[in-house]
Amino acid sequence: MTTATRETSFGQLDRPSLVDRFGVWLSRRSIDKHLGSLNGKRVADIGCGFDASLGRQLARDASHVTLLDVALADHLFDVPNITALVGPLEEQLGRIADASIDVLFCVSVLEHLDDDRTALHGFRRVLAP
Repeated sequence: MTTATRETSFGQLDRPSLVDRFGVWLSRRSIDKHLGSLNGKRVADIGCGFDASLGRQLARDASHVTLLDVALADHLFDVPNITALVGPLEEQLGRIADASIDVLFCVSVLEHLDDDRTALHGFRRVLAP
């Protein structure tokens, strides 16, 4: 089993704090610095959180964003270049095609998994060469 038993997504029950929002801003800044433009890229945000703050920002530039978490806000299902996958990581990661993702983010998630090694193998499978 890859995922820890978790029934709620980050930010689902409580509004993210100022520190949480600052962390999203820092993540985006680091992404821009190290990766540059995401134009034309297929991106995945695994364990994106209920409102997928980072994933929504990435969708402004990327050609397509796949979001995955145990629960997602309804508005994420209406964005044309977003695929929203809801459920356990192991099960939903299996729905992503091999080599179909150019850039994959998994921010503050691995430490919550029972079997992070299996998740990492799944990430490798979905990443394009």
